[in-house]
Amino acid sequence: MTVPEAYLRDLERTAAGSRSSSSLTPGFTDDVPEYSGQSQSPSDPGTSTSSRVAARAIISDDCSAESFVYDLRQMALPESPDGLQQQGGYSYAVLKSDLIEPRILIKLPSAPLAMKLLDTFEETFCDHHWFLRRDFRERVQLLFTDPKTQSQDRSWLSRASLVFALATTFIYGPQPSGEITTENSEAPTPPGSDLFEQAVALLNVSSEEPTTEDVEALNLMAFYCYSLNRRRMAYKYATQSLAVAKLLFLNRTPSLSASGQEVILEHRKRLWWTSICMERMVVAELGLAPAHAAIKFDARLPSSRDIPQSEMDQFFDPSVQTLQTQICEIKCQIMESVGHLRRVLDLETMLFELWPCFDTLRSWKEKVPSYTSFDFKSGVPEEMSQRSCARGLASLYLRYHQRIEVLTKEGHDAARHNCKILTDLFNRGKHARFGYWDSVHAFSSLSIISIAKAVIPEIAETSELNDEHLYTQCRLILKEMAEAGNPAARDHNALLADLDSIVQMLTTNEDAGPIERPAEFEVPSLFCHLGLRSKPLPPELDMASDFQAETRLLPDLTLCLTSVEWQIARFAPQPSTPVNRQLSTVYGAQKCTYVVSVPKGGGRDNNANGGMVSALSNRPLESHERAEQDSTDTILAASSSLETISKTVSPAADTMTVTQIISAVIPSEPKPTNGLLVKGANGHKVTVTIETKRLEKDSLGQLELPSDALYGINTFRAIENFPLSGRPIATWPDFIYAFAVIKQAAARANYEVGTITSEQANAISEACEEVKTGVHNKHFAVDMMEGSGGTSTNMNVNEVIANIVANNSGRALSDYTFVHPNDHVNMGQSTNDAVPSAMKLAVYRAMEGALDALQGLADAFAVKRQEYSTLLRLGRTCLQDAQPMTYGQALGAHEAVIRRHRQHLSTIRDSFLVLPMGGTAIGTGFGSKSGYKAAVFKHLSSSLGVAVQPCSDAFDGMQNMDTCARLSAELRNTANSLWKIANDMILLSSGPNGGIAEITLPPVQAGSSIMPGKVNPVIPIAVCQVALAITGNDAAVSMACQQGMLEINHYELLVCDRLFDSIQLLKSVSKTFAKRCVEGLIANKETSEKHLLDASALATALVPSLGYAKVSRIVRSALAEERPFLDVVVERGLLRQNDVLGVLERSVLIE
Repeated sequence: MTVPEAYLRDLERTAAGSRSSSSLTPGFTDDVPEYSGQSQSPSDPGTSTSSRVAARAIISDDCSAESFVYDLRQMALPESPDGLQQQGGYSYAVLKSDLIEPRILIKLPSAPLAMKLLDTFEETFCDHHWFLRRDFRERVQLLFTDPKTQSQDRSWLSRASLVFALATTFIYGPQPSGEITTENSEAPTPPGSDLFEQAVALLNVSSEEPTTEDVEALNLMAFYCYSLNRRRMAYKYATQSLAVAKLLFLNRTPSLSASGQEVILEHRKRLWWTSICMERMVVAELGLAPAHAAIKFDARLPSSRDIPQSEMDQFFDPSVQTLQTQICEIKCQIMESVGHLRRVLDLETMLFELWPCFDTLRSWKEKVPSYTSFDFKSGVPEEMSQRSCARGLASLYLRYHQRIEVLTKEGHDAARHNCKILTDLFNRGKHARFGYWDSVHAFSSLSIISIAKAVIPEIAETSELNDEHLYTQCRLILKEMAEAGNPAARDHNALLADLDSIVQMLTTNEDAGPIERPAEFEVPSLFCHLGLRSKPLPPELDMASDFQAETRLLPDLTLCLTSVEWQIARFAPQPSTPVNRQLSTVYGAQKCTYVVSVPKGGGRDNNANGGMVSALSNRPLESHERAEQDSTDTILAASSSLETISKTVSPAADTMTVTQIISAVIPSEPKPTNGLLVKGANGHKVTVTIETKRLEKDSLGQLELPSDALYGINTFRAIENFPLSGRPIATWPDFIYAFAVIKQAAARANYEVGTITSEQANAISEACEEVKTGVHNKHFAVDMMEGSGGTSTNMNVNEVIANIVANNSGRALSDYTFVHPNDHVNMGQSTNDAVPSAMKLAVYRAMEGALDALQGLADAFAVKRQEYSTLLRLGRTCLQDAQPMTYGQALGAHEAVIRRHRQHLSTIRDSFLVLPMGGTAIGTGFGSKSGYKAAVFKHLSSSLGVAVQPCSDAFDGMQNMDTCARLSAELRNTANSLWKIANDMILLSSGPNGGIAEITLPPVQAGSSIMPGKVNPVIPIAVCQVALAITGNDAAVSMACQQGMLEINHYELLVCDRLFDSIQLLKSVSKTFAKRCVEGLIANKETSEKHLLDASALATALVPSLGYAKVSRIVRSALAEERPFLDVVVERGLLRQNDVLGVLERSVLIE
């Protein structure tokens, strides 16, 4: 809102003559302007200068007129071409500047008018309203005496504007449009609409936390729009109100005082005003003339934004079947089906016949395929219109979505309570004087009372005497509303006629008396949405008494005003079958939908599936509801029992899969068991597999998630996007553990710097402790090859922790109102510092096991070195005979190289305690609060028991991965050394008869499937394969590390996965090599000495005494004669036989 320069100049001109008015004591007069419906500009003669100046003085008593004009000018925007109109003495208070909109002026009525409006509003809405509980009147008075203080609370100012707008509507008599208006259609502008628009603007720019007052303000907006027949706007604000109410966990049930006389209007404020604008508005407005149905029908369901635009365009195209035509077809289908009620007496069958009509009515955007002989142009057949039973019950079903199962003792009692509430409100004069929901409630309750008394003998016998009084009172309500000019009064006579026909049909039956229910009738499992049932639940499952003890549960049968929604599934007819309970709050909960998949053709009757589809679903399936059509048929059964589904499916299949889709679940609840059997129509067994899913929504849309999954929709999208390696995050428990340490330290640090509360920090910390134990590892399901640069991985961790918090605090999964994955778990972090930090800590933790395994392998070689320290063997170079050596020397070399690699790895490992945490996205630290970085490293060090340090240069730490490349290279070097050792063992153990056979390896398994007795060196071969794999991993790591671009390396998950794989492989193969090979190694003494003595290994020992040339001739002679070298030497007298071993021993002991 802007103030035109002309208005400021006018104030300036009159300021000099009004100095004395600045000292006036604020007061209120009884003068209330008459509303003319005409706007007056600031310079309009109808608005005197003195009155404007007086108004200015009232709202700015603490400053002079000049200073007020000066302040106003300082806050004003440039002159608006439209100007700012003034009505009937309205005033303006300055709202101080902020970051959202720097200059705002709040429009207020004059003080006398404001107080009169307030009095009218109080009288209309009684003394239970929130503005009195919150000292509303005092704040209004203070607004006129001290506007600079009061005008800062935008949320309160929004509600004040709404009160003034509604009260103006009451006083000056609004004239609603005669038609249901669309967004763009013109309608009379009511008095107070400018204040209403101001309230909307103020609420939209408010940055405060939501409160119950915001819920009530949104409800008032919806109520106001509905009174003017602006249904689309009403629906928008009603939906927002429900969303805020859900966040605040508001109570949904009405409550009575101890005497039962006083009705607290919590339920009206928070739900009834809102519910008139929900999907039942479609039902409530069925009396529209056909001419109005061709225009855009002014109501939207919550899922309307999910409807493809092509469908919306087709739906609103007058050339296709209009909504009114569809409704008439539905109504006639219901009338046709209900006509068989008296002779069928099979309620379950009847409900299945009616269900397509109910489902279509709720999903009104779909066109119903007509399967009756009714021709809309010809009208209703005469014989059908004469059936009062059909007409009355059809009206009941069509208008109010009620079911036969409400005809129970509980349903009757609830209807009586509802009548009591309605009559008390109306008789006390506190009833709302416009809207259509009153008649909906009254007719609904009267219908239930009438029908229940007729069909349930125990109710008729024990009914209290005041039932008749309530019945009469409710009829009077309908009559008085019609006489008072209710905008929807055109349909009241039809309602009463329907009610009369029902009562007459049920009380004066000329055929066979009251309708009887089957003796074994139970409420079908999915018809328990109202919390009503014909048989009590087992005590351990019946929690309704707990709610009744607190607030005397009074469910409204039209709007489902129950505290909880029960969904009870019976999976088999046996009494011993456990009952599954799914408990979810009604806020945001959707009626349960079953998606049934059966094999194509079913293996029995190939024609049965076609009938099944038409029986259970009379609309095309959405894409997310379809199974793979080449293997299954998918049927959407939005409400039915599993037994009933099986009776329909069984002729076509022996198996079926049922997916239960709900909006929220509590994981601690028992889950359905798979593989249960139910009896089909032909008596054979049908195997049922139950899958339960929940719904979660993000900016890209809504998806179905496994109901017990702790991850959320971000993770689920990543699972669908990256089905690549088959190695999820859960493959590496150390990675999950490190993430938990990171998130826990971050939560504690965020609490210390004041960005989250202590309750949130403690809840996150406890959840992280659970994650550390590994009990939730299966929920870390994102593939390690995900392509988001780590974002999906980070969100997987955030969502699991947030859902653990939700579960621990008694909330439903995906309820992030207390701890949000982004706003709280990820506070002060980004993927770019959290993921590499977690990776480094995970590597540090994983390396401990690898180092221990290498230590064990080196120790195993040390034991063997000692065991064979003096046993001689022939040394070889280039696989040719060389010099003598001992087995101790050979095994000692293996031990030494392993210990050296272990030391190098340990040194590199320490560098992984230097982390980029606190650098957030690119290294600047933007996004974290001052002091956070120091605090997080303090907690990391405390949690791990080692000194964890920040990078000396955060940008370097986030861009470069040379530390990872160095570790990978050393892992490869270590593996290559093991590869060499394993190759030596393979060679020396070759044989046993045709090879070297100087050592024998433990026989761990048979070596051949065709050659008996063959034993292969499988452990050394496995070591070689592992070395090859680690070498390949290093190649991938090296290339990934050099591919970083600018401020981050987006291939860090590949580096992470390959490092973990190399570390795991090295650890495992070292343990296996030591335990299953080295520890059981045997050196063959006889074979080793024979090879040593037969070779020319002592030739080098004779060179100092005989010379190189002479010794060479002796070696060639021995080879030519094919005799051992030592035999030729002894024969020629160059060495005695007894001196041979001494010479060999001396040759290997030279230092």
